[in-house]
Amino acid sequence: MASNITRLNTYKKKEQFSCKASVVATDIVVYVPGTTDPFNVKDTILESNKSYWKENIHFQGLFYDFKAKFCEMHINKDFKWTGDNNVKERKKAGKNLFDFLLRYYKNHLNRKVSLHFIGHSHGGLVINECLQHFKKNKAFPKKYWKVKSITYLSTPFFKKEHLPDITYFHKDCKIFAVNNKYDLTQRFIADFSMYQLPLLIKTFADDPAISIQMKKIKAITNHESFKYFSDRFMEEKYIRPLFQRTILLVPEIQKLFSAIILLFQNLKSKTLSDEIIDQFIVFFTNLNNTLNQSVAALNVRLNDYMLSRNDYFIDLNLRTSLRLLADLLDINTKTYASRLLLFIDKMLVNQIDEYHNTVVEPPYTDYKPYYSKPIQVDKTDPYHPVKEKEFDQFIKEIERLETVYEGKQTSKIRAEIILRLISPMRFHPLLEFIAKKLNTLDYIIRHDETEEQIKRLILALKNNVTVLKSFYINMIHPKDVTLPVKDAPPAFYVKPSQRGSIIYLAFISHSISRMNLDPRLEKQLESQFDSTKNPGYKGKTDTEKQNRYKVEIMRKP
Repeated sequence: MASNITRLNTYKKKEQFSCKASVVATDIVVYVPGTTDPFNVKDTILESNKSYWKENIHFQGLFYDFKAKFCEMHINKDFKWTGDNNVKERKKAGKNLFDFLLRYYKNHLNRKVSLHFIGHSHGGLVINECLQHFKKNKAFPKKYWKVKSITYLSTPFFKKEHLPDITYFHKDCKIFAVNNKYDLTQRFIADFSMYQLPLLIKTFADDPAISIQMKKIKAITNHESFKYFSDRFMEEKYIRPLFQRTILLVPEIQKLFSAIILLFQNLKSKTLSDEIIDQFIVFFTNLNNTLNQSVAALNVRLNDYMLSRNDYFIDLNLRTSLRLLADLLDINTKTYASRLLLFIDKMLVNQIDEYHNTVVEPPYTDYKPYYSKPIQVDKTDPYHPVKEKEFDQFIKEIERLETVYEGKQTSKIRAEIILRLISPMRFHPLLEFIAKKLNTLDYIIRHDETEEQIKRLILALKNNVTVLKSFYINMIHPKDVTLPVKDAPPAFYVKPSQRGSIIYLAFISHSISRMNLDPRLEKQLESQFDSTKNPGYKGKTDTEKQNRYKVEIMRKP
């Protein structure tokens, strides 16, 4: 699924320019991009962003229509910053924006200028930081330059950080805020200012050793003996090949574990703390060690006349690896105490720079005389309104946790936050499926210790299912739901691009405000421009008015 936005033809219109030289003030419209990666998962500093506004052709198109309508209007999209979801980077970007304006418009320092800022997401906070430098820095042309409008698109406002200064606001300045109720980033994710976190999934996917091993493992396990493994009465002709194929499989699995361990060793002193990396290394090293004697044991077993799946489990030493997995996945259904959640929590705490319970409207007292009624663009989100009630239920709980966490930042609250964000991804059907398959092994295994660890793992899986179900809210748009194949692993049919997924709400819903210049905002903004109108301007055509905004959800057939 991807967004497809119909283009405007505004730029191609021929206008007759007959403006006179006498201009009340030059209008300078400055676009300030936001954070492209609110989770800070990339392992390099971002640039927000060379192509940030390219996808917003409607928004840009209508501003270029303004440019045709007004004689001296400058539209500037050249400012860039790291885009890092970090307080220090936003403050640094604010100073850089101030320097950028003075450098870019050095020929306008002694002319009347009306500044119009448009910031998306954290770009709005960069604007606030820039406003502080207007007062602090003597180089600011205070005699001539005034802020005539600020437009905040999906900006999460901090209550104590990134406060603006209104000293050089024009007396008729207007503040606009454009919001989308489905925007999870503005309403929650932006509370957390993060250090850079390596994109582990991408790192794993791009690692050639891991990719090669996964292909080898898939090729070996693509055999009938594995296909019929869980059948109650597995035919004898498949049992010996199962041992033979496993003898080939085990070394490849060990090579995979070794590649993963090496990957984590190479990450040391780069992003994640060494303590967390060491925990990864210890876990995969222990798993690897459980297989050290397996090939020899399986080879010896092949000399037996009769083979059984019970012998297979004993030779693989699965009781040890099952114990490791059961210990990792075990969870208390009331307190959410879990080794896995504790590990995720340590990773999260390691990456959080600061926490602020942000708000969606400017909380600044000084803004009240300038602030216009916020513009809601929920109805233009392709997600609206099918799952509105479910989303409202979900965000109500998330915002409750926000408030609680602001007063008391405990691991238990973080655990519930993690679980509420994970549960809509529908892990629980997959866990149920695995538990069901493991449960069928009770008629195969006759080794007490192995059987005990399987039962522990099944219980751990079921407890995770109980917890995830208790938080689960089905927010996925019905047309985007992919039904699972019967008797096949069902979960993870919530794809990142599906309407209502956490990724959709965090990224796509967060971008709706900058996809189009809302007609209500367009009208109010136009009244703020001071430069002379072009008498030769003919206006938009009827076709352009009809096609001014259109968002479609495209799917592959």
